[in-house]
Amino acid sequence: MTEHHAAPGPYETLAEAEGAVAHILASPPAAVTDGNHRLIEDTLRAAGVELAAYDHAIALWLAGTAAPATVAVVVGWITRAAEHRDRYTDAANIPPLGVGMNSGPSNWPEGWGEKK
Repeated sequence: MTEHHAAPGPYETLAEAEGAVAHILASPPAAVTDGNHRLIEDTLRAAGVELAAYDHAIALWLAGTAAPATVAVVVGWITRAAEHRDRYTDAANIPPLGVGMNSGPSNWPEGWGEKK
């Protein structure tokens, strides 16, 4: 696996997210898509995500259309979710459909997702 340098966040500001991908932003413009793509695929691989052909196509699309700071946020979500996936392996800890789905403060019931 190629080592990437993006911190997993969370990010309070655009400047923080840009700092996490400074190595991509310092690249020549023609290399930014490649840097984004490597960061996305390395992060997914490290998280144990298996990619099929369409998954690769979407990773390439995101790498080519998103700013590096946006990619930093997305890979931060993936990294942080992977770090805590053991909290959600028990079906009893999965919240009901629709809980926590609206924007704003979380409305998950107290204790949902906590490892027992």
